[in-house]
Amino acid sequence: KDIGFSHIKVFNITKLPRGRLAAMRRGGTGVPHDWSADCVVFSTYSALIAKDRSKQTRAEQLVAWLGSAQAEGCILFDESHKAKNLAPEKGKKCSQTAVACEKMQADCPSARVVYCS
Repeated sequence: KDIGFSHIKVFNITKLPRGRLAAMRRGGTGVPHDWSADCVVFSTYSALIAKDRSKQTRAEQLVAWLGSAQAEGCILFDESHKAKNLAPEKGKKCSQTAVACEKMQADCPSARVVYCS
């Protein structure tokens, strides 16, 4: 509202029903009536890596919603220090969050990606 974009809806992914966001974009059941491609969906890092019963993560749902390889939207990672350890020290594992963020970027090569902290 403060910057003149009150027409753009903002959704918390954890408040949206589980399922495919891409299908929701086309107007599935349980979808807010004003759901559209012109919106912002935000998520916590823990929600990004959480899996549903079919083992799909919210990050994978977001990638599908964005359009995967055809995505032209923006992916912004705030507090990006939470996605650290993609290339950890020898003998340590990558964090799930870092892997999810890198995969989202790789799966949406045309999307604009911003890491900030």
